[in-house]
Amino acid sequence: MIPAFTRAEVRRAEARQVRAAHAEGDPDRLMRSAARAVAEEVKDVLADHRPAFPDGKTEPRVCALVGGGDNGGDALYAASFLAQQGVSCTAVCLSPRVHERARTAAEEQGVACLPAHALAEGEPLRSSPGLVEALSCPIWIDGICGTGLVGGIREPLASRLRELEGIRSERGARVVAIDAPSASSGDDGGIEGPLLKAERTVTMGAMKSLLALPPASRAAGRVRVHELGLDMGPSTVALLEESDAAALIRVPGPEDHKYTRGVAGLVAGSQTYPGAGLLATLGAQGAGPGMIRLDAPTRVADLVLAAAPGVVTRGGRIQAGLVGPGMDDETRQAARELAGFAASSGLPLIIDAGGLDLVPELRDKGIGEFTVLTPHAGEAAALLGALGRTTPRWWVEDHPAEAARILAREAGARVLLKGAESLLATPDSRILVTPRGSAWTGVAGAGDVLAGFLAGLAAGWKADQERGLPTRDFNALIAAGVMIHALAGAAAAGSRGPLGGPIGALDIARALPPVLGRLLAVPAGGADPVGY
Repeated sequence: MIPAFTRAEVRRAEARQVRAAHAEGDPDRLMRSAARAVAEEVKDVLADHRPAFPDGKTEPRVCALVGGGDNGGDALYAASFLAQQGVSCTAVCLSPRVHERARTAAEEQGVACLPAHALAEGEPLRSSPGLVEALSCPIWIDGICGTGLVGGIREPLASRLRELEGIRSERGARVVAIDAPSASSGDDGGIEGPLLKAERTVTMGAMKSLLALPPASRAAGRVRVHELGLDMGPSTVALLEESDAAALIRVPGPEDHKYTRGVAGLVAGSQTYPGAGLLATLGAQGAGPGMIRLDAPTRVADLVLAAAPGVVTRGGRIQAGLVGPGMDDETRQAARELAGFAASSGLPLIIDAGGLDLVPELRDKGIGEFTVLTPHAGEAAALLGALGRTTPRWWVEDHPAEAARILAREAGARVLLKGAESLLATPDSRILVTPRGSAWTGVAGAGDVLAGFLAGLAAGWKADQERGLPTRDFNALIAAGVMIHALAGAAAAGSRGPLGGPIGALDIARALPPVLGRLLAVPAGGADPVGY
């Protein structure tokens, strides 16, 4: 996993090195180190960009956007290093006060520093031919304002940022951000006001939570951490990688049988929504439990048995439960009974879709230590309202991490807030982030498959716990299930063509076993890191 930290946590860890650099008489040592990492990233973008120039005759140029803080100094030093290596660079200074030593270093290498701050208020950047030329560069370094920003971005900088984002979008400039894209963003990933989107971000010292959590993470592009040897403590936010998911899946041994591999009990599907029962069941089957017990109307059971004849449609011992997929008024009581049994018995319980309506009642009676709620943004907003925290859907979408934490705390259960990047929040405010999957996965029934898959994984986890086998982290296992589901969706869509193609929820369910098998086949530590 990749731990992610708040800006204050990283600044405290950096303070010791900053003091040491000052004591050594070289206060810019860390700044130059950061700038070299930025320059290397820019060179990588240049190498990628060069084939786009006709006949290779046009040399690419770089524009450094310079603010008044340390990020501006990083940008100027990065421009000086690039210019020293023969890359044509121009600096656009958006503040009357810039880092003087870095400016001197840049100018000594021939970098022209243009005073954009001298424009009259309201006068557009495009009114200056020199600025127009600089901003026509195909690659920009964003050193306007980074993680040291205190408070929101004020005028006139806010207007300049909006203007720059418009130019970037219009011209397709490729932006490398220093530490974080310039924006007013909180540690929970929420964004207030204008921002300049980046294709890549080089962040210093450690991964920042605002780069891990949406929506801010979506503006950062690919993130690279420039290590500074900081001594960081534990984090409350972490990003899951494929190698983590593979390590959390236990391969059955020769002594295993259907009961030791876990039994998942499902109340899924109804006369109204019969397909949900099939999709949830196939999702559970894809996780590899020893048995699936399904409580559903005859129409649903017949549909399921035609596709998966090994499913048992009679009650009995279970080690994890699932309620909610395809639930209607006729199946509500069966869902309530299974949920109550799982919660009172200490069994893992996945509550999805319609089953979320039962949460206020379950909370009052004791929701269970290993209960996982799986809402999307609209369901999360409705559930928060039912628990006494009236919240509009748009706010949940704009502040998913904060919303997930509040809901987990109010419900007393883990909350998997589903979205482009899904977040698993715990009642003690920890968050695990799973990477973005294929957008083709956003189809009806995909959530039913995911809920079933999580129930299947949870049943195996509980079976291992009952046998006294080495404990796997339950939170990480659930997050791994979300990642594997996303990978299955991407694999299904990817089989349709290089840009993906239309898929249905059944395609995702069918892709789960081969994706899981691929992960298990990769040697420990051999999986490619996720490109956050």
